[in-house]
Amino acid sequence: RGFAAALCETLQTALRRDLVLVVDDVHAVAGSIGAVQVIESLCRQAPPRLHLVLASRVELPFPIERLRGQGQVLELAGADLVVLPEMWLTGYAYRRFDELAKLTPESLARVGALAKKYGYFVVGSWAERTDDGRLANTACIVGPDGTVRARYRKVHLFGPMKEDRHFVRGRAVAVVDLEIGRIGLALCYD
Repeated sequence: RGFAAALCETLQTALRRDLVLVVDDVHAVAGSIGAVQVIESLCRQAPPRLHLVLASRVELPFPIERLRGQGQVLELAGADLVVLPEMWLTGYAYRRFDELAKLTPESLARVGALAKKYGYFVVGSWAERTDDGRLANTACIVGPDGTVRARYRKVHLFGPMKEDRHFVRGRAVAVVDLEIGRIGLALCYD
């Protein structure tokens, strides 16, 4: 019995709610037979509450045709979903956030126009004013129709970066069903 089988068995009994495990840059382990075998075994033996997200810049280093046939695989091409870094447009220019937040509606409109032109979804975060005038670090999903489909305000602000001094905390999670699947929004440290 291998490591992946033991892990799946443990997770089967221990998981009380759904867990999403993201394995990024799977292509980077293609040369490691052991790592590939563990990831492949997790795909085939995962308990129902474990949901794997594998991100790779090339085809996965193991066959997934059977999983595709069972409807257990959602594949997105690079042009389906574009994910931008947190605060991608402005960085953390705290002293300029008042000024920069005023530009957020315009930059969202420009991103919307590009998403519509090329037919993809875009996720990114902006400094945005709340209804009561405070600043929030807000992640948005912009759809291929150019509209904002969901907003999420960062809940867990990162103290060492002084986010808690400049942003108001969000209060709710954001999960949205889109044409490409169900997407949940989170920002670093959430």
